[in-house]
Amino acid sequence: MQSIKRDLVFGASACALVFAWALVWGAPFISHDSGHGLTAQRAQAPQAQIRDVAVVGTLARQGGRCVLRDSAGQEYTLEGRLTAPLRTSAFDGKNVKVTGRLDESAATIHVASVEILDA
Repeated sequence: MQSIKRDLVFGASACALVFAWALVWGAPFISHDSGHGLTAQRAQAPQAQIRDVAVVGTLARQGGRCVLRDSAGQEYTLEGRLTAPLRTSAFDGKNVKVTGRLDESAATIHVASVEILDA
């Protein structure tokens, strides 16, 4: 019985210390607008850079994906319903102009239109 009481007191003391430590540690992350220069510092997730683009390049297929290589050698994965016909071998090596929304973090273009430049 003595060991159970001792364990309960020890556990309660440890919990109190952890709680007190969490309160003290959390203080720098709480916003203070009292002019002391302390502001909330929240970790912001990196936001994807998405923008509208028009890219001219050569089509290629890679493992069921449709890929566009521009003149600088940059590869973009093409996504969207307009890419289904481009995944056939008839379009391999064709020069095209693709417009759409570029997700720079994934090097993916969500295709809005495709213009085949080769005659």
